[in-house]
Amino acid sequence: MGAKGLSRRGFLKGSLALGGLGAFGARRLFALPPGWKPSGTLRLTFGIISDSHYMLSLNRTTLADGATDAYVLNALKYFRSRNVDAVMHCGDIANWGIIKEMQLLADSWFSVFPDNKAPDGHEVVKLFVPGNHDIAGADNNPDRLKAIYGNNYQQYLLVNSLASSWKSIWNEDYSEAWHKTVKGYHFFGYNTWNGNFEEKVAASEQAVVDLVTAAGAAGQLDGTKPFFLMSHIRQRASVMTPLAAYTNCLGFWGHYHNSCGLWDAGELCWWEGATFPRLQCPSLHPNASGNLPNNQSFARAKDHLVEGYERMWETGVNVFQGFLVRVYDDAVVIERHDFDVGHNNAKIGPDWVMPIADERYTKANHPFSQTELKKTDQALGAPQFKPGALLGLSLDSDKVRVTIPNANGNANTRALIFNVEVIGAEGEPSLWKSIYAKGCDEGIGYETNGGVTVLDIPREELPAGERITVRAYPVSPLGLEGTPISAPLYMKNKVRVKINKDSELSRVAAGRYVLTKDAKLPNADNIEFELPEWVKRATVEDGEIVIYTKPAPFSLLVR
Repeated sequence: MGAKGLSRRGFLKGSLALGGLGAFGARRLFALPPGWKPSGTLRLTFGIISDSHYMLSLNRTTLADGATDAYVLNALKYFRSRNVDAVMHCGDIANWGIIKEMQLLADSWFSVFPDNKAPDGHEVVKLFVPGNHDIAGADNNPDRLKAIYGNNYQQYLLVNSLASSWKSIWNEDYSEAWHKTVKGYHFFGYNTWNGNFEEKVAASEQAVVDLVTAAGAAGQLDGTKPFFLMSHIRQRASVMTPLAAYTNCLGFWGHYHNSCGLWDAGELCWWEGATFPRLQCPSLHPNASGNLPNNQSFARAKDHLVEGYERMWETGVNVFQGFLVRVYDDAVVIERHDFDVGHNNAKIGPDWVMPIADERYTKANHPFSQTELKKTDQALGAPQFKPGALLGLSLDSDKVRVTIPNANGNANTRALIFNVEVIGAEGEPSLWKSIYAKGCDEGIGYETNGGVTVLDIPREELPAGERITVRAYPVSPLGLEGTPISAPLYMKNKVRVKINKDSELSRVAAGRYVLTKDAKLPNADNIEFELPEWVKRATVEDGEIVIYTKPAPFSLLVR
């Protein structure tokens, strides 16, 4: 039997009427708002992790420098609690390519799944492939290897005994490419090698192509349900092109450590030469684990640059992410989870739901395309601030500090970035800044600093004016802007408030104080001021109340 693509029955359907997944309409959706559920039977559940980068200590037996693999154990235990049928690891198990590093992961694996078994006794299938660090990690830091093992460190490297070491560690034969079946669903994996191994790359790529086409010829890959292809580095055209007929395939890969909070198709899935979606898996590595690009097309800052993309290097702030995949008769549901210790395996955003359906898709209309993702964005709605949320502003000698609260007012989505506008005197052009939302790549409810984002703007960049206004817009992962909050800022540290003839205080947006006695103005002796935190002092001078700020005014009304 020949290979079948979507001409018979396709993989990803178009989508859903608002009533649910069972009612198919003309529009596709990738992520579904809460309450939109698959209507078919759950057939398969598997976890996905990648890039654990186990690093060996100088003592040759434990993880380096007091490091812990608690986040890996967190992920594996969570997968066990969800009764998974398999776990996928997309490579870079070891950091310096040392045999012992891979053994350390195996120790954790078998502590959670003894003999590859779940508590109820069913087998949990390992879907593991090596990555470039497993193969060539020693090239990154040979001095480290010499410090651990001396000049003869080569004998301790995986690359020199990959097949035998893999067999010893995982109790299974090593293959450059493999085909495994889990509950009737087909998985294919292969070694992408790296560096000066082009001949080996080509050989393993051809091997996996042969495995897929053989399964197709045997009638195992008809288009009625998806099958899965995994590797460490993304699948190249040399794999994609020969498998172009198999549009019911979903690829997984790791390597880039990009945050799964991103939806941009260039970072997430689609690369030139692709003939089916390839989904990039996030990293469990404790450093550089939540990469965020330094520009986004929807950032309003000059050149679309986004501040805060360096977040992966922040001291003490790490990101540990992975997927849990549920396969139904009519949909593939991909959950994104935060596996950091103490974060309760919280979700990083709404589930990605891929309907299984009847039409062949193209680069323009597949569920990971920007066109289709934007439809989802609209369905979920823009991120919003909660009612009463306040924008904090403080003025220092060299900068203005903007403090933006967590934009958690729409439970269906969350902010990826904030676009911040600074408005000066009339006729002055606005200044735009963009910054990643704090915790956009952490579990919902577990954001660092409570999700409060701080943006510093140098004073020399501010538009001219004695009074400026700052607005912050929450922005979704594809650029949908929510309602902004704003606050004014006086660029001097003294604000004069005039008193009218009836001795009532006029409104001013500089702040708030409370007149606590029935004073006879302008007699300052009869006035007591109850001052907010940001006011340094307040006095009556020449019949006017004068507020001296610290300065850090909020947008409040005088009363």
